[in-house]
Amino acid sequence: GFHLNRIEGLFLELKSGHFPVYIESYWMNGYGYANAIYYGDLFLYFPAILRLLGVPVVASYKLYLLAINICTILICKYCFLKIFKEDAIAFFVTLAYCSATYRMVNLFIRGAVGEYTAMMFLPLIGYCLYEIYGKNDQILKEWKLIFVFAFSMSGILYSHLLTFEIT
Repeated sequence: GFHLNRIEGLFLELKSGHFPVYIESYWMNGYGYANAIYYGDLFLYFPAILRLLGVPVVASYKLYLLAINICTILICKYCFLKIFKEDAIAFFVTLAYCSATYRMVNLFIRGAVGEYTAMMFLPLIGYCLYEIYGKNDQILKEWKLIFVFAFSMSGILYSHLLTFEIT
């Protein structure tokens, strides 16, 4: 319910013409609440925009969940294929990561939106660290890898602060 209210709050503020949303007036009987201080709202703009297009809030949340799962699978497959260089191993490691019990509990029982969104970026961090420690001298020449590392750390930061600290 909390995350559905976050999506609805973002939707109402976007509908009112407020962007970026800092305080959602939907909360606390119209007094507002600054959710974005504690929880990154960047990725929740996607379901909020779906709400603007007329999609019900629960359906927009489920589409967000589907999008995160698809992105997680694609990122895992890419990273593990780069690390292991064999399709079968990359497939099974991707399967193991994407169907891990903790991740499934976050997705379908706890509804921990920030945490499972941050988990989408963790394989990218692992891949970047693998490349950094494997190439030693040439790392400063690979700006693409540095950009991917910064992008993935930023993705974790904008989705779940505790995962960012742990990472």
